[in-house]
Amino acid sequence: MRILHVIPSIDPAYGGPVEGLRQICGIYKTGGHEVEIASFDSPAFALGCNFPAIVTGLGPSSGVYGYSRRALGWLKSNVSRFDLVIINCIWQYNAVAVYRAIAGTDIPYAVFTHGMLDPYFKKRFRIKHLKKSIYWHCILHKILRQASAVFFTCEEEKLLARQSFSRYSLHYS
Repeated sequence: MRILHVIPSIDPAYGGPVEGLRQICGIYKTGGHEVEIASFDSPAFALGCNFPAIVTGLGPSSGVYGYSRRALGWLKSNVSRFDLVIINCIWQYNAVAVYRAIAGTDIPYAVFTHGMLDPYFKKRFRIKHLKKSIYWHCILHKILRQASAVFFTCEEEKLLARQSFSRYSLHYS
């Protein structure tokens, strides 16, 4: 199976999602799968990260949303090479870019939230949660609902995610 992971950055400073992806690359290879990474880092940065998979830098991205002009075009041109696309992290442009690139194809996609739907953030960062609520209601709830799967790090994270936003309805919850 050929798998594409799309992530805002492979910079180790971003912690958990990057390290998790780094570790899972070896598991894929052991299982006989091919994996590639599309990050929204600059091509030069992506090449210099010594990641255990082929990495394509689609950036540089701009702003906290991580928008990249090159991303959507590259994804549309390349998603057909993969059997599965996995969106890593949900609050940046990478999620929308994958969703738009896959629209109208039969390529399945999954979303790995990496704890980003924990209701803790709703209580701790109220203003930020308001901004995320708008994003959630405009597009993100559709991205998660239409995904073939949504991955959580544990059962408790999956259960807590239901408390973060209204219109939280996943057919596989």
